Amino acid sequence: MRSMVAQPSFNAEQCHRHFRLSLSDYGAAILLPTLVSRLRKSAPLVDLSIVSYGRERALAALIDGEIDLAVGVYPILKQAGHADLKSALLFEETFACLFDESSGRGVFSFDDYLARPHVRVSVALQDDSEVDDALARLGYKRRITVQLPHWSAAPDLVRGSDLVLTAAKRSIEHLGKRGLQCSELPFQLSSFPFVQTWHRRREKDAPHRWLREEIAAIAGAKGQR
Repeated sequence: MRSMVAQPSFNAEQCHRHFRLSLSDYGAAILLPTLVSRLRKSAPLVDLSIVSYGRERALAALIDGEIDLAVGVYPILKQAGHADLKSALLFEETFACLFDESSGRGVFSFDDYLARPHVRVSVALQDDSEVDDALARLGYKRRITVQLPHWSAAPDLVRGSDLVLTAAKRSIEHLGKRGLQCSELPFQLSSFPFVQTWHRRREKDAPHRWLREEIAAIAGAKGQR
């Protein structure tokens, strides 16, 4: 009940709180180093526990109170049953594809993309893929040779092979100088929102609101790059 009522004041430096967040390893790489650094300076008594749940499980965990905040891509927020969940846009992200330079140079065509075997990063087997949905609307399907839940391991699977990885551009564009080539997708695919979402019971919880503002500030700086 206290978390549903506006609290009159909040002192981050004296806040004793343990927050439980769901983040993919991509989200963790983008946000967590800066977030932890800021917390150690301004809120040293705050503790974090990070889990990596699939989309449906993360939202269910928010509803059940298992976690406090989920950060990622959640198109299913619009579906029925999630009316008690709130979300805020952190930044818009786009997809790009990564492949070994030795296996393809110059223009990476749509035919090249479909002909190659692919790596797909997905925390849960049942999670939808915007990439595969877009291809299905065009009447095509790619071959997924390797599916894994670890974004950080995926680029090394591409290196020295004929595999293609399609992932968030921010996660792979820096790898283009390390024997790998990062390219725009050879078909039209809209950008997607990277958001933080929480249950409405936390809406007026002052420490929770403060954490959301910290994450939003970090994401805002990332989104401008």
